[in-house]
Amino acid sequence: MWPDNIDDSSLSRQMGWSPLKNPVDLFDSEPIVKICAPMVRYSKLSFRTLVRKYDCDLCYTPMIIAADFVRSLKARHSEFTTNQ
Repeated sequence: MWPDNIDDSSLSRQMGWSPLKNPVDLFDSEPIVKICAPMVRYSKLSFRTLVRKYDCDLCYTPMIIAADFVRSLKARHSEFTTNQ
């Protein structure tokens, strides 16, 4: 559980992440927004990195099975990967 006194922005700073952007703001600032939805077995970090290279504005991560994620360290390392 996260401590009650940590909000999203302070957690992002502590972890070295860039600030979260509101996806809705993309539609106000860009004439065309390129979005990549998750695909079965093809939405891991390497694929998301590739679509970002080719100017995808918003790329969703695949669904994570919560029960496996909570119970298994291996599942957490396998399913939750970022490049930050």
